[in-house]
Amino acid sequence: MDALDELTYSVTLEDGSELPSWLSFDASTRSFSGTPSNGDVGTVNIKVVATDSFGETVSDTFTLEVESTNDIPTLESAIANQIATEDSAFNFTIPDNTFNDVDAEDELTYSVTLEDDSALPSWLSFNPETRT
Repeated sequence: MDALDELTYSVTLEDGSELPSWLSFDASTRSFSGTPSNGDVGTVNIKVVATDSFGETVSDTFTLEVESTNDIPTLESAIANQIATEDSAFNFTIPDNTFNDVDAEDELTYSVTLEDDSALPSWLSFNPETRT
């Protein structure tokens, strides 16, 4: 390539396929941008090709590592209102599908308070191990 040649740039994945849908490349500024999601965690091998005005090319490949971040748990299924009857034992277990955390390595722990964050009344207790 001649030092005076104007270069054009193109990118693909190392295997020649297109970039992931979350990643884009602006050839005029030679910059990448995008927002990967939790499902994109891992590595992406990107091939950059520079082509001169005579069609001569040179390429290089680099690895982009998408690191996992801690995603907050989400409410998947709202807890229905419950009814406790006077002078009768009350028992309720929070269903398995109530909350979800997309981070596979995270384990949810549970705690319960009143809506205003104050402690439960003395007649009501919660076991975080059994969610009861």
